[in-house]
Amino acid sequence: MVNCLNLGCGYNFHPDWVNVDFTVTGTGVIAHDLKQGIPFADQSFDLVYHSHVLEHFPKALADNFIKECYRVLRPGGVIRIVVPDLEQITRQYLNCLELGLNTVAAAHGAESEIIAAEYDWVMLELLDQAVRHYSGGDMISYLTNLSPEGEQFVLSRIGREGQELINQIKKGKPVVELNDPSSPLDVGQFRLGGEPHLWMYDQYSLGRLLRQAQFESVCQKSANDSYFQNFKEYHLDIEINGEVKKPDSLFMEAIKPRQNGWEQIIFNAQENSPKIIHLSTFDIQGGAAKAGYRLHQALLGSGHRSLMIVKEKLSDDPTVLQINQPSDLDCYTQSLLAIQTHGINTHRTSISNTLFSLPYPGLDLSQLPEIQDADVINLHWVSYGFLSLTSINQLLQLNKPIIWTLHDMSAFTGGCHYSAGCRGYEETCSNCPQLSSEWSELATLTLQDKIELLNSKNLTIITPSQWLYQCATASQVFRHQTIKQIPYSISIDIFKPEKKSIAKQKLGIRPEVCTLLFVAHNRDEIRKGFAHLIQALKYCLDDDLFWTKYNQQEIKLVCLGAGESDWQVPGLEITFLKYEEDENTISQVYSASDLLLLSSLEDNLPNTVLEAMGCGTPVLAYEVGGIPDMVEHTTNGYLVTLGNTREFAETIIDFINTFFFNTNSIVTMGLNARKTIEDKFTASLQAKQYLKVYQELLNNNSSKNNICESKNKKSSLSLHIPRFEQTLGNNFQAAFNQFSVQSLHTKLMEIEIKTELNLKSTQNNLEQAQIALSHLQTAHNICQADLSATQAAMIKLESDLNQTNLELEHLKILIAEMETSKFWKARIAWFKLKEIFKIN
Repeated sequence: MVNCLNLGCGYNFHPDWVNVDFTVTGTGVIAHDLKQGIPFADQSFDLVYHSHVLEHFPKALADNFIKECYRVLRPGGVIRIVVPDLEQITRQYLNCLELGLNTVAAAHGAESEIIAAEYDWVMLELLDQAVRHYSGGDMISYLTNLSPEGEQFVLSRIGREGQELINQIKKGKPVVELNDPSSPLDVGQFRLGGEPHLWMYDQYSLGRLLRQAQFESVCQKSANDSYFQNFKEYHLDIEINGEVKKPDSLFMEAIKPRQNGWEQIIFNAQENSPKIIHLSTFDIQGGAAKAGYRLHQALLGSGHRSLMIVKEKLSDDPTVLQINQPSDLDCYTQSLLAIQTHGINTHRTSISNTLFSLPYPGLDLSQLPEIQDADVINLHWVSYGFLSLTSINQLLQLNKPIIWTLHDMSAFTGGCHYSAGCRGYEETCSNCPQLSSEWSELATLTLQDKIELLNSKNLTIITPSQWLYQCATASQVFRHQTIKQIPYSISIDIFKPEKKSIAKQKLGIRPEVCTLLFVAHNRDEIRKGFAHLIQALKYCLDDDLFWTKYNQQEIKLVCLGAGESDWQVPGLEITFLKYEEDENTISQVYSASDLLLLSSLEDNLPNTVLEAMGCGTPVLAYEVGGIPDMVEHTTNGYLVTLGNTREFAETIIDFINTFFFNTNSIVTMGLNARKTIEDKFTASLQAKQYLKVYQELLNNNSSKNNICESKNKKSSLSLHIPRFEQTLGNNFQAAFNQFSVQSLHTKLMEIEIKTELNLKSTQNNLEQAQIALSHLQTAHNICQADLSATQAAMIKLESDLNQTNLELEHLKILIAEMETSKFWKARIAWFKLKEIFKIN
């Protein structure tokens, strides 16, 4: 797995990385004082990145910090450093200085406010961050009084960060405390606090610092260019809209050298064992990659020197090397990729949706030290921009024995990886049925390029299956080449039988339940035949025995790899298991199953069949491709007529009948399946067969003396970054412009359609917003009317209240007058007398 480290990340970090800062700035950020070193083990990361961090270190500590970055990087890893660009700032200062002087001279002493403002800002960039002794320095004062013209210039220099500062200032929010420290102690504490710049760098000084730390391939990059593949997708130096986050920056990268793989790895190898190198797009992703990796492991396990070079590495195997790839693609390479994406992929017919690949572009690996020092080169599945026809031709010109292990048909067709029954590759691949008519010529041209570029005495073809051997032998490309058949292998120590009752219990299945397994990674791929499997299972539901046993929960269907949302068979409940990369876990699933159902309509030598049989599980499959090389009907599994779903269903039913009423024969079939693997498909047997081919080729190779000499040469460090091969085969080259224009036209149409859909969606949203606004306006009018009525009522109430208050005041006056009258006084005296004399 690729592991990336962001040091001094601040708030600019990606959650998939390891992020470190002096304080916790977000979820998952590790707090650590980087001046005390980097808190990780040696060779832990593939990329170390820090942006606007190094300039805050004293010059005396910078060297040790860079050496720490070197220490935690893996060999071949990339360091990316972003700092303020002293050279750029200085050149900008000189430019502003010259403009200012020229303007003053031309205007007889008058100054341009705009030029003066730009000059002042550049002076602050150059000096303020280094000499300030309070937070924010004079920069904050400048930004607080910024003119519109000055704002545009500042943003061109410091990007989003400046925009955020300016926005805060405009909103009146305090950015920093503007207190000027009054004592030397305050100034000293601030200077040591991390905000000031303690040194500045240009590409020369930073490059020298990197080289002194033993880095190689030191290079200035742009914000969206990197040695590290797909770096720009993390959006650390560029915004999502493509704008540079810190335009005033210097972007520098370097690579930690690694020894030539042959010297770096200690092989437990036999003396004088040949150096065998395998080239594959992936190491363990996909069936073809796994098959190639297993051969590599088999050779190592047999005591031989073997390396694997891949475009994308997913394992942690040190004998697998991932190449450094060019990140910036030139227009030529981008055009080739566009032909694949917007040409081929969008002009496929309904006959197949399996990969159809253009054999361009590809990386020229011929100058890699590991390739130069290898005795034998073994190609595997090399599509997806790893090797092209011309880069393979470059390898053939090294005059070394080259073996190409075919994992599908693409090496000898016009581009299809499985031909869907077409045999055009035996002639010219004209009128390709997998491409629309206006693109079918592409298959003819690429086939002709393969015929011309792969015609070499140094090339030997190996096919895993007898079926693929027959196809390759009949092809125009390889009919004159040496072709051999050597099957795949599996580790019989991993894929081995476990007692089914125990394996089932581990998965929560009762031991007596008949368990039917199928593996589904891509249910939509026509070639995999999942529509056939679904139809066969529907037929099974019509059988009384199947229906009875299923309702009694004595039959269980298990799907490995697909999700519940991907697979539904009406009337049947399926248990879905996530596909795990751990082979021991997969082995347990096979052991818990009684029968593997494989519905492939085209296939080479499926790993799933080998793995299931290795675990003592019989297989039911169509009699197609290389499957008959493994499955012998009714001995270790079942073969049915291609496309006959009813026969497939009847065989499932027969198996279930045998499972419940003749268990011993099922056990025998499982034992036979295991014996087939032990006899024909072990790693040691595969290694022995390949080594025999390698040795024969080395003995017959005319350059064997040169090979022996190369063993005595001191190998260089493997620092070479391959480039995309810039040449094409003559036939495709002649039509390159035509296909480029067609793919560009398709891309433009796609953009136009997408734009039109977006426009319609925007218009619809606008209409909905207008309707909502109209409703709000109506509601507002109603509320306004209600408010006016309420205000009128309030005015009337207020008037009534005032009138009532006046009347109340008048009553108070009357009462006061009455209480002071003679009558009222006499009345009070009378009541007192009545009380004294108790008169009722």
